[in-house]
Amino acid sequence: AGEEKVLVFTPETHKELNLNHPKLWWPNGYGAQNLYNLRLKASVNDHLSDSKTVRFGIRELSYELMVNTEDKGNHRVLYT
Repeated sequence: AGEEKVLVFTPETHKELNLNHPKLWWPNGYGAQNLYNLRLKASVNDHLSDSKTVRFGIRELSYELMVNTEDKGNHRVLYT
């Protein structure tokens, strides 16, 4: 009880985190307030220990193209 452990999830290791064509969230009066729900569950020995749902919006989507990057086949696209 009271144990804490930090876990890191990335789109590369957990494909479920990738959103295809996400709709952006806009401030009131500028467009739609598109929101998404992220549900996290923690299980111990196949029994649900805890869960959390977080509602969020994506305000900005950008990318960076890096050419001649050896580790990714001479190109890499970073999304932030």
